[in-house]
Amino acid sequence: SSRVDSIGGKVYTLEATLNQHIADYLEFSSKTSEQFTEVDSQLDMIKSKIIEIETTIGDINSILDNINGEVI
Repeated sequence: SSRVDSIGGKVYTLEATLNQHIADYLEFSSKTSEQFTEVDSQLDMIKSKIIEIETTIGDINSILDNINGEVI
């Protein structure tokens, strides 16, 4: 019957649309995950640089005390 064919066509279209939305979501999710991984990597690099700078500078208060001639 034409009504059954019509419903079948709508179900087919709905399924195709749903599959496309799922594919779009998976692609978005994958890209988002990659971006978070990249940001995490950059944050780790920044943390490492901060630790390196802190190690190089040392305790700024001690340095200032030495410059001012104060007893530590």
